[in-house]
Amino acid sequence: MTILVLGESEARMRIRSSRLSIAALAVAWIAARPAAAQLLQRHEVPKDLRQALADKAFAICAARGFDVGVAVADSAGTVRTLVAGDKVSAISIETASRKARSAAFVGFPTSILKKADSEAPAYTALLREQRPDMLMLAGAVPIKLGDELLGALGVSGASNGEADEACANDAVVALTSRLR
Repeated sequence: MTILVLGESEARMRIRSSRLSIAALAVAWIAARPAAAQLLQRHEVPKDLRQALADKAFAICAARGFDVGVAVADSAGTVRTLVAGDKVSAISIETASRKARSAAFVGFPTSILKKADSEAPAYTALLREQRPDMLMLAGAVPIKLGDELLGALGVSGASNGEADEACANDAVVALTSRLR
C-alpha cells in the first residue's frame, strides 16, 4: 500500500485545479442550455371595446327590427360580454353564447360551420367530439387583428342565422378601426 503525501503548495494547486474544472463545467452547462424561451404575446379585446361591439351588434339588429341576444367571447371561447333585449329568451342568449364560442374555437364565421355540417359531416363530427357545445348555425364571426384571433361575436334572435351573422359582421366591420 502506497500513501501519497502532498506538500501544502501542491495541495493548494490541486484544489485550485478542481475549482477551475468545476467552474468550467458550470460554464459549459449554462452554454449548452437552450436560450430562454420568449413568452408569446396574446392580445385581448379590452372590456370597453367588447361592450362597444356587443352594443353595436344589438343596435344594428334593433334597427333591422330584431330583438336579439349578443355575446362576445375571447380567443379561448370564454364569453366575456352579454347584451340582450328585454324580451329576448334565455335560449337566444345561450345560442348567441354558443355561437360566439364556436366561432372563437374555429376562427371563422359559423355560417361556414353550417355549410360544412352538410358537406363535410365527418369534419363537424370531429369538432363536436372535441367541443360538444359547438353550434353549426350561422350567427357569429371572429374578431381578428390581422391574422390573430382575438375572439368572436355571436348573435341570436333575428329572423334566421344569416340575419344574426349579418348584424355581427356589420358590428365588427364598423369597429375594426378600434382594434390595434
